[in-house]
Amino acid sequence: LLGRILSELAIVCEFQGQMEDALTHYEQALAIHREVHNQLQEGIVLSNMGILHRIQGRDDESKRHYEQALAIHRRIGNKRAEGIALCNLANLFSQADQVEQALKSFQESLVIFRETGDRRDETLVRGNLGDLFLQQNQLPEALEHLECAVSASRELGLKRAEGAFLGA
Repeated sequence: LLGRILSELAIVCEFQGQMEDALTHYEQALAIHREVHNQLQEGIVLSNMGILHRIQGRDDESKRHYEQALAIHRRIGNKRAEGIALCNLANLFSQADQVEQALKSFQESLVIFRETGDRRDETLVRGNLGDLFLQQNQLPEALEHLECAVSASRELGLKRAEGAFLGA
């Protein structure tokens, strides 16, 4: 319980822009989850730490945390969290212009979300793929993914996502 409380506190610090405090709380939560062998929460905290490092421009640290989270989620069979970790890696690769790695990670996450029936995350990945193809001037591929993302967003009532995809 203490580990989860520290994680929540880290999120609050993050929203308030207190990044170093957030990192400290995440590190404390991570140590507790490891001590009690709670791999699910360990993976979640590692993902959150990866996001925090990415926000701060520490891409190497971000990648390291995302990869550790991915390994844990695969080991414990948490498919949704595995897909999210792959998507986080893909966004990091995309930001760093590592297009092939981004594409591979997005596609892997898309397969997972389809297999698990997670239409919301599938829709978000489709939008990310559309953006990636658009940046690469691969217009037919971009259009295919963005049209699917817009359609699914409408079906699921994801108004903000629909607006973002239409603005891509």
